Amino acid sequence: MAERFQRQATVHEGQDNGNGAVGRNDYLYRYACSLNAKETARDEAEWLVQAENSTVCAPPLPENEASRCVASAYGKPAGRSSEFLDSYRASHGGREPESVQSTQAPRRAAESRSKTGLGRSWDLRLPEADVPVPPALDRPQQLVAQVHAMFRDAEQANLVKDHTSGGSPVGGGDTLPPAALRDGEVAGAYLDGCDAATGAWLRVNPTSGEHEARGGKAEGDADVTAFRNVLVESDPEGAGDMSVEELEEAKRRQFERIVALRLPCACVVDSGNKSVHAVVRVADDGESLTRDEWERRRDLVYSVCDANGLPHDPQCKNPSRLTRLAGAMRGGSVQQLLAVETGMGSFSSWEAWVRERASGAGGASDAAPVATFRIVHASDRTGPNRRPLRPALIEGLMRRGGKCLIVGPMKSHKSMEAIHLSLALATGGEWFGHSCQRVRVFYVNIELDEDEFHARVEVVRRHMGLSYLSYKDTLDTVSTGGGTIDGRRVTVEGLRRWIEAQPGARGYDVVVIDPIYKLEEGEETHETVNEMLLQLDMLRRDLDCSIVYAHHSAKGGAANKTVYELARGSGDFGGDADLVVGISELMPLREGTDAWDRALSLGIGSPEHSGYRVQFGPRSFADRDSLNVYKTWPLFTVDEWDALGGISQRGDMAHEKGGSATRQACQAKRNLKDEAVTKAVRILQGRGEQPTRKAVYEAMDRTCGELGIDRPTFGTFQDWTRRSDGCTHWRTGAGDALRECERGNDGRARYEDGSPVFLEEDAEEDE
Repeated sequence: MAERFQRQATVHEGQDNGNGAVGRNDYLYRYACSLNAKETARDEAEWLVQAENSTVCAPPLPENEASRCVASAYGKPAGRSSEFLDSYRASHGGREPESVQSTQAPRRAAESRSKTGLGRSWDLRLPEADVPVPPALDRPQQLVAQVHAMFRDAEQANLVKDHTSGGSPVGGGDTLPPAALRDGEVAGAYLDGCDAATGAWLRVNPTSGEHEARGGKAEGDADVTAFRNVLVESDPEGAGDMSVEELEEAKRRQFERIVALRLPCACVVDSGNKSVHAVVRVADDGESLTRDEWERRRDLVYSVCDANGLPHDPQCKNPSRLTRLAGAMRGGSVQQLLAVETGMGSFSSWEAWVRERASGAGGASDAAPVATFRIVHASDRTGPNRRPLRPALIEGLMRRGGKCLIVGPMKSHKSMEAIHLSLALATGGEWFGHSCQRVRVFYVNIELDEDEFHARVEVVRRHMGLSYLSYKDTLDTVSTGGGTIDGRRVTVEGLRRWIEAQPGARGYDVVVIDPIYKLEEGEETHETVNEMLLQLDMLRRDLDCSIVYAHHSAKGGAANKTVYELARGSGDFGGDADLVVGISELMPLREGTDAWDRALSLGIGSPEHSGYRVQFGPRSFADRDSLNVYKTWPLFTVDEWDALGGISQRGDMAHEKGGSATRQACQAKRNLKDEAVTKAVRILQGRGEQPTRKAVYEAMDRTCGELGIDRPTFGTFQDWTRRSDGCTHWRTGAGDALRECERGNDGRARYEDGSPVFLEEDAEEDE
């Protein structure tokens, strides 16, 4: 008999698959046989084998080919491999094992129970959920919103308003493109034509409108053009005997269950009678489901609903089923639109969440693993066996394959610096003084108009002195129109799937997403943020690339936060990233200070809010000093003069009350600079040497150290002693020697008619 099946970390085409044979097909077939031997239900085995195919096979087989492996394996009796059966028959005169027939029935029963949710525990043990407030839309607007959520522009929606005497829908209805119902007046006119006593209906999936050509009286399953949505309808038990108040409470509980289950709903509608209809989207963006796959996903939805207090109506199982048309009247009640685009952003993420949740609740213990891990001895990775680390992508800040978060308040140059970094990476340039590897970059612009975005790229590349040809083959961009593709909202998972489906996507070394908040699903909780970060990790793994993304900082100042705590929402953002670049606004600059005057000299017309601090939080490198910068256009200008050094970040409570502490700190720092120069001059005078700029600067190496401040660059020192706003009271007279000047009220050299006023003894010596 064959040895026990052994799962592998990777199986390559045409190579040993670790089970005594070669290739991916054989591997998946043997895996499916092992599942059959454990009496795993057929639909569950299909899911597990497809997951194994996508994560282990290199490259993965087409889905239909993997499905054939399952079909072949499940053509054998459960619990018996083909090798065992052949051996048994050969040794028993062709007779089947006695247990073969008995194993078939339990397998079929288990498969049936699985499809109805009875064979395994899908009880997710969910807590109560808050029911969202319905959108504030009038009746025509509700119809428009429902149709827009359920259908795409190129499709057709089938609306039905005719009914039998008993109130059941009848006839072919009206098959219209969604655009025909986008206008509120048109939608209102359609609703006015509906019978207010019985309401109106809408098919849950798009149809062709060709039922008459095939001899049908109404649109049916044969007319469905896209298997995308599943209808979940649940009538409360004993609804006929309930009071109005009891019925409303029962429907509220139905809605609460829909919300708690996080079903990926296109829309949820109150039927206007005794139930709530959830139109669940089971096809993700870019998917085109077969009827069989649609049914598998439908059965999973129904099984989960049944096990969690939302028993489904089995009559709703076909793809051409009618749901209630939002906005129509029904017996004095509105068929109210309760929600659109609610729940998880994709069916695949919902399915993964359900299986993980069920496993954690003691249910689906055979759920597919999310990864294949390998245990190694630490001694095999250390000492002489140490592997080389990945090279730096941004020197001193982040390695290749890492994730970089650029975080800052609104309008703080986040996008400009993301573009700056992208161009530096695409050309092998520098970013804030750190050299970058030249790599291929894919920039996802989610917020700006496409032309506006490229105008910014143009102004930044000119500022950097780059030719537009220097990144011809290394920088690609896409603009999603405010977080949507084809008019539909994009999630992180949807974006990941879209990027991975693009030809040549695996050739990108860096993917930049700007900004990430446009892709969020719901509140920024620990759970939702972790799900989003997991999707980024999957993108990074699948493309073997680095990720750069921009995000808003939390409201309020950053003075009492580390760079890892700046991001809005969950603290998981900062802890997850390999590099956090934090941009924080400084306290308002004050007129008459070095910082204010320096801002004016940079051409900043309103200097008050022009000071910022850029902090770096690398994971794999030593901490880097923060940079003080001025917000100039199009990029920040680094404060090489240390004019912003004494100014705190916004939010420092010690500086919020009028700014006196800030002014005092700046004055104290300026006094130290002046004292360092004065002491250096006195040292030279004591030696009988001329206090030239060069000599004084060399002597300042000692005096700055004594005062505990850093010696500036020579260019900055020249500014201290040359400009009218220089921070010392020393200026050059005849020649290059420094001379002492009278002090103004601010302690700096006093000027008259544009010239410094020297002390009298210096003036006499000069004569």
